[in-house]
Amino acid sequence: MVIRKELIFVKGDVEYMKLCINITIYWLGPLFVHRDGILHFYQRSLELIGSNLRHYRTGEMKSAERLDRGALELIPKWLQSPGQANDIYMLTLESHMLPDIPSDTAFGLWAVPFKKYLVGAIRVVLPANFRMVGDEDLQDVALDLVSKMNFHSGYCGYGINWDPGGRYRTISRRVLGKLARRFPGLDLTDIFSSLMAVPFGIVRINWLTFLGSTILEMLGGIDNLRGRLAGGDTELVETSGGLMIKGGSEPGIGDVNRFEMLESYHVVGRALSTVRSDRHPPFLGSARRQIDAEISETWLRYFDN
Repeated sequence: MVIRKELIFVKGDVEYMKLCINITIYWLGPLFVHRDGILHFYQRSLELIGSNLRHYRTGEMKSAERLDRGALELIPKWLQSPGQANDIYMLTLESHMLPDIPSDTAFGLWAVPFKKYLVGAIRVVLPANFRMVGDEDLQDVALDLVSKMNFHSGYCGYGINWDPGGRYRTISRRVLGKLARRFPGLDLTDIFSSLMAVPFGIVRINWLTFLGSTILEMLGGIDNLRGRLAGGDTELVETSGGLMIKGGSEPGIGDVNRFEMLESYHVVGRALSTVRSDRHPPFLGSARRQIDAEISETWLRYFDN
């Protein structure tokens, strides 16, 4: 993919957001219940990007620090035994030369209790031009990553890696609000906002959309879903944890200014509109530097029609 100038985000001499491919998977329940799936996703992610990683940050840290062996062992350590019901787990790994700056090669894990719900997410960020790893293409990599997970939902496609709590968060939210209107195929997720929405449905669709058994039941089963997708350029692949829907032959960003419509994304979005969460908090910014509910909701439901 040739990266367009509109998708390069620089302030001063810092590229504060990064176009990427991201694979994000959500689950419900305690972290340790998903031990095998999380460990497999994590270990496979390290095989893909481990040699590039430079910094890490946990929820207790005020800023990122230089990556060391102890940081890489945190997730296996957390998964050795169940913690308290209200424990929060967070680990982000980035490859940027500077701490606390997003890159196009990264990893993240979040497990958070929201009221009566325990919800988590795991993500690997890959370069925007990522296509092949040996004999595997992007779809193969994504399917392998989730092969041992009992997931709730998730997605894979083009996105923007940004830091919702970082020093560039205000300008990031404002720029993301502009991107939402022009490039609807980009994942712009604020992970903590999405975690609040997940107990009530899927966040959004992308090129690859993953649906767990609970979501499939809400849709009336695989056969009913296949009927909803009839006539579109889509493919269904069953996994141990549920189902993957592929919307088109390759991921897209959907540049509205160039009439890139992403028809297959709309086919998938319409089919899944009834299970999209209606509890997602606003998170995208307006030109007035305020979080804007209308911009956020328009982006979240863009492919519903």
